Amino acid sequence: MKQKKGWIKIVEAFIAILLVVGVLLIVINKGYIAKKDISSQIYDVEVSILREIQLDDNLRYEILDSGEENIEWENENFPTNVK
Repeated sequence: MKQKKGWIKIVEAFIAILLVVGVLLIVINKGYIAKKDISSQIYDVEVSILREIQLDDNLRYEILDSGEENIEWENENFPTNVK
């Protein structure tokens, strides 16, 4: 009878560990799923800004007239109308 109690305790401990690991995995996965992916929204905004510059002759001319290939937003030569 004592041998059966030992196996039952081992099975109970194994099931308890499986339950704890299962709950932890569910909690961790909800943290990753709940994160909002805004990359598509950023891409849409970038495309709309570039499209507006592309279609507006004045904005396009100001950017091309700046004379620099890579110009930073904080740069004093950045066209003010584009900002």
